[in-house]
Amino acid sequence: MSLPPDAGRSSYHSNFLKNYKKLLYFKQMHGHIKVNDKTDPVLCSWVRNQRTNVGNYSKGRGPLVGRTSHYELLRLIGVHPYGS
Repeated sequence: MSLPPDAGRSSYHSNFLKNYKKLLYFKQMHGHIKVNDKTDPVLCSWVRNQRTNVGNYSKGRGPLVGRTSHYELLRLIGVHPYGS
């Protein structure tokens, strides 16, 4: 997986990549991305945050604005906003 550098927010970018890779592995192992607190509380929290971020992206808000590649990767793996 290759993403362009995230100018000015390298800690966000590296955290995104780390957790995205964990989510990819989780999906390969379980066939879905429904991570729960008992399985992996950190990844579960991250996925919840990304669902919120994906929803906010369409409203022009949140950390994914200006990071179309991050948004597209989340949508590709199946992260959808709440209520969809």
